[in-house]
Amino acid sequence: MLLLRLLPVALSLLHAPHRPLPPSLRRLPPPLALADDPPQLLRGEAAMLRAFESAGLSAEQSQELWSRRPPGKLPGPARQLELLRWLQTELQTTDPLAAAYLCVYRAPRLMLRASALPELRESLAATCALCGSPSAAHLGRLVCRHPTLLLLPADAQRQTARWLRDATGLSDAHLADALAQAPHLLLSSRAAVRSRLAWLRDELGVEGAGRVSRVVREAPLVLGLSVERTMSPRVAWLCALGLTSEEVGTVVVRSPRVLHTPLSELERKLDWLRKSGVASGPQLASLLRVQPDFFSLSSARCNVVFEWLQQQGVSAAEAAEMLRREPTIFSQKTSELELRVQFFTAVLGGSPSDLAHSPQILTCDLSRVAMLRHAFCMSKGLQVKLDDLLSKSSAHFAEVAGCDEAELRQFENDGKHLSFYQGSAL
Repeated sequence: MLLLRLLPVALSLLHAPHRPLPPSLRRLPPPLALADDPPQLLRGEAAMLRAFESAGLSAEQSQELWSRRPPGKLPGPARQLELLRWLQTELQTTDPLAAAYLCVYRAPRLMLRASALPELRESLAATCALCGSPSAAHLGRLVCRHPTLLLLPADAQRQTARWLRDATGLSDAHLADALAQAPHLLLSSRAAVRSRLAWLRDELGVEGAGRVSRVVREAPLVLGLSVERTMSPRVAWLCALGLTSEEVGTVVVRSPRVLHTPLSELERKLDWLRKSGVASGPQLASLLRVQPDFFSLSSARCNVVFEWLQQQGVSAAEAAEMLRREPTIFSQKTSELELRVQFFTAVLGGSPSDLAHSPQILTCDLSRVAMLRHAFCMSKGLQVKLDDLLSKSSAHFAEVAGCDEAELRQFENDGKHLSFYQGSAL
C-alpha cells in the first residue's frame, strides 16, 4: 500500500520541468570521478573544485589540479583555499595567481601539506635566507620554478647548504649567490653532488678549493647536470678542437658555463673567430690555450674590441692578426686599451703600423715592462727598437740594452723610472 501511495509522487518527479542549476554550480566543470565512485567522493571533488575556483583558478585549472592530487587523505577544501591564497600573497610575481597554480601543479604534494602552513612558511623563509635574501619578485620566480623547496624542512635546507659549502669550498656569500642561481641544489642528493665533483677531478683535473669553488660559483648548475647528456658532450667537443683534457679543465675553470652552454652557441663563437680572420683550424686551440676564458666573453664584446682596433688605424686583417697573437686583448677594458695606445703613440712614438706589429703593448704589464724599459733606456741615452723594447723576454731586452737583468731590477726597485713620468697625464 505504501508503494501505491508513493507512485504518483515518483511519476510527478519524472515528468517535472527541468530546472537549471544556479550559476555558481553551472560553471563547475563535469566531474572527473567515475560513475561508480561513492557519493562522498563526488561531494568531496565538487567541494575541492569550488575551493580552487574560489581562489581565482579557472574551471580548467581546477580540474587539472584535482587530476594531479597525490594519494592519501587531503586536508579539506578550506585548507586548500588557504594554501592557494597564501601562495598568491607570498609569490610576488607579475601574476601571483598563475604562480600559485604552477606551484601546486608542479608540486602536487603541497595539497597534502595544506594544513601545515607554519612549516611551509619556515621552509620559504629558509630558502630566502640561504639564497641571499633576493627581492620578493626574484624569490617568487625561484619558488615557482622549484616549488618542492617548500616541502623541504627548513633544518634540512640549512644542513644541505652547510654541506655544499664544505664540499665546494665556497664562502657563505658565494654559496648564497650560487643557490640564488640554482636553488634546486638544496634538493640534490649528496651522492649526486659528490659524483659530479669527482668527475671534474678525474676527467678534467679540476680540484683544489680555489679551482672547484670558481667553477661552482660561476656555474652552480654543474653540480646538478647530467654528466652523460650534458657535460661530457661539451668536453668531447672541446677536445675535438685539439685541446687535451687538462687544457679543457683550464677552459672550464676560466669559463665554467661552457659545460652547459648550448653547443650551437659555442659553435657560433668559433664561427666569429673564423669569419673575422682571427683564427681557424688548429689556431682555435692555440687561441683557447692563451685565452681560456674566451667563451665567457660576449659576442658583443668581441665585436667592440675588433672594431676598436680598426679605429686605431689598423686594417681589419691587421686587427685579426693582433688578436690571434695576443688574444687576451679581448678581456682588456676599453679604458685600459686607450691608455696603452696613448702611451705607445705619445711617449714611444709608435704609429698604427707599429701597433699592428707590436700588439703586446696592449697586454703587457705597462708599468713593469714598457714604462720601466723606456725610462731605463732614456737614463742611459739608448735608442732601442720598439720590438726590442716590448720583447716578452727580459733577457733579450737586457742584451739589447747592454745590461743584465739584475741591473734592470735594481733600477725598478730604486723607483728611478717613476721620475720620468711625474706629472704625466698618463
